[in-house]
Amino acid sequence: FKSSVVGFGTKVTMINKDTGREEFYLIFGPWESNPDEGIISYKSPFGENLLDAKEGDNLDFVINDTRFQYYVKKIEPARIN
Repeated sequence: FKSSVVGFGTKVTMINKDTGREEFYLIFGPWESNPDEGIISYKSPFGENLLDAKEGDNLDFVINDTRFQYYVKKIEPARIN
């Protein structure tokens, strides 16, 4: 199974272009959202900007005057422990 795009129930691994660090996020619904654990809602501004991104995509978006730039490294099914 390979998730081709970011969507509900996926884990996305990205490179933060500002810091050069790898970050990962689990995309779920508002009720499961826990940003401290990297679990973000697909309805949040951040989550909405990730939706439908593909591996290899470069993302560039602004939320509340903060610019975010990411390289999408890997997309896979999310697992909550």
